[in-house]
Parts: sequence; structure tokens; C-alpha cells
Amino acid sequence: MPLAVPHAISVAGLDKVVHALLFLWLTLTTLWIRRKTAVVYVLLIFGALIELTQGLTPYRSAEMLDWLADALGVLLAWWCWRYARISTA
Repeated sequence: MPLAVPHAISVAGLDKVVHALLFLWLTLTTLWIRRKTAVVYVLLIFGALIELTQGLTPYRSAEMLDWLADALGVLLAWWCWRYARISTA
């Protein structure tokens, strides 16, 4: 029997920020791998697969905006990595 959960304070769009930050962190922690472009592509595909898988379950939903937030996090991390490498060279 499910328990009643009190309503939490919600902030509009906070889940998208969390998606972006988590994928930013995931990308930054994997960019030490030599094939950085491959890391970016793999993480973009991974984010899409997560959303597709969620769409197949009865209690979750797939959202294109979630994947776009994931992609934003990946691309922002990749840009930061490249900018940091250029500015230190």
C-alpha cells in the first residue's frame, strides 16, 4: 500500500536543470579518455536511450526536453573542457 507523500515545494524546470548538471558532471568525469568526441556521442546516445526506456515503462514517461537538457549538459562540459585546454596552451 503506497504511503501518502506530502507535497514538496516544486520549482518549474528544476528537473531539467538537474538533468543538465548530472550529464555535465558525467561528461567532465569521462573526458580524460583519449577519444573525447566518442565520449560526447556515447553520452548523447545514452541520454536518448534512457528517455526511450522510460517511455516503455508504465510508471515513467519519456520527454524530449529531458534529453535536450542531457545534451546541453554534455555539450556544455565539452565546451568547458575545450576552452580550458585552449586557454592553458
